[in-house]
Amino acid sequence: MSFLIPSNSASTEPIKGYEEGQQIELQTDQPNIMTTSLGSTTFTIEIVKRLATGSRRHNEVSVVRILHESGAESKSFEFVAKFFDHRFSPHVDPREWPKGSQQRSAAYKDAEVRAYKLLKPLQGIDIPIFYGEYTFQLPCYEGILYNRGSVILLEFINTSTLYDIRRLNLTFDKLALKSQAFAILNNIHSHSVYHHDLVPENLFWDNSKPKLVDFEQATFRNEDTKDLIEEWIALDRGQLISALRYYGIKDERPGIPESFIGWL
Repeated sequence: MSFLIPSNSASTEPIKGYEEGQQIELQTDQPNIMTTSLGSTTFTIEIVKRLATGSRRHNEVSVVRILHESGAESKSFEFVAKFFDHRFSPHVDPREWPKGSQQRSAAYKDAEVRAYKLLKPLQGIDIPIFYGEYTFQLPCYEGILYNRGSVILLEFINTSTLYDIRRLNLTFDKLALKSQAFAILNNIHSHSVYHHDLVPENLFWDNSKPKLVDFEQATFRNEDTKDLIEEWIALDRGQLISALRYYGIKDERPGIPESFIGWL
């Protein structure tokens, strides 16, 4: 993915998010279950609802539907679209990302796509179904030209996250959540994927079963990282314990001190 940015000018236009009702043409050179179903590698989505937006985010997440060329809905199903748009995070630490926000956006997208592909056996069970990676034309603003953005399409889980449950004071089976959440984590680790962002907003409670989302900060096992695996496992478990303790759920496994707070 390439971006064309003049070095001698910067945009003064406000960066607008993706609005409800906005239509965006997506395309891909990698056929998948979505393009096979539609019979085309190019199609248009319409934004139905914005889910996760704001100045603190470096991407936006929306509910979308797919349109026919005529503009009519091709099916009643709705999907989640996660837009990796570097315009929303123009300021990054150059020590970590020497090529700027474009590099970070591309790295997060690549990690998320790689995670979903490695976790294909868990899709629809422990994690959302992954419907592919696409590109779309970014808007041009005066003094600066953006080329292509990236988006992934995922299964829409129409239920509450753990954050919503706490905020809305809903009841749920805490014992089931505890055992199933650790089972999901073990399943993900068994496929050499380590999440690193286990916060309440990324755990959905779907039909009395949790599902985990958002793998953009994931890391992966390989020969160069084998010495880091225990550290990564400990990090994920610590984050999950912290998130569960936030809801009054204790981890009673041997070796976990009662005073453990984690990073939350």
